[in-house]
Amino acid sequence: MLTIKEIDQRIKNLQKQFSNKNDHTPIAWKRAGKELTMLNFCKIFLRTQPTQKNVEKQLTECKRKAKLIKDGFSYWRANTYIQGIDGENPLKIWSKINEEEKVKKQIKTLEYILNK
Repeated sequence: MLTIKEIDQRIKNLQKQFSNKNDHTPIAWKRAGKELTMLNFCKIFLRTQPTQKNVEKQLTECKRKAKLIKDGFSYWRANTYIQGIDGENPLKIWSKINEEEKVKKQIKTLEYILNK
């Protein structure tokens, strides 16, 4: 499991790597920004001093929730009449209702903290 010191070191390395503005493409800057945001979130989470067992339990729960969201779509679609909202895909509507992106981000962050 990562520690706050390791997260701080990764943040410093990322900042060093991107200290010269002209050396990188806009896509690289965007990726670095996303990584920096995730590292800061991980640092905030680790300040709560979770145990490895607790983090693993949260990861299991998030994976279970993601599976329920995925499996529940067909039942929801069969039992709900959805008139196309601006031609939007029903799966996208289902994902928004159940905050699937938030759950996926939680899984990614917890796996990163556990070094998986």
